Amino acid sequence: MKQATNVSKATELAALFQNNKKTVIDKIVTELRNGSRTANITEETSEVIAASSSGGQFQKSGNIADFFMRRGKEEFYFEIKTVKSNIDVFEKSKTKLLEWVARKRRPVKVF
Repeated sequence: MKQATNVSKATELAALFQNNKKTVIDKIVTELRNGSRTANITEETSEVIAASSSGGQFQKSGNIADFFMRRGKEEFYFEIKTVKSNIDVFEKSKTKLLEWVARKRRPVKVF
């Protein structure tokens, strides 16, 4: 098993955030909430990355990961929540995780 080469808490993901990616994220979260879609982070990540990267603005909210770890070339970002999350907390957390993918503009592991 590879050892983590970089570990930190409260890691900032500062980057421009494209409106097209935000639209895709909102669509995914809405479909999950209304039951017309099942969760599949691999598919969701691909959709977010495939969205156009043109334009964009810095978005302060949602740019802090509670915990970050790098193992080899893979990056892992974690959002830590209590065990009794409600649907509103789920929706915000899912949005934040997909926004991290959008900020990195490549596949990263989000939890």
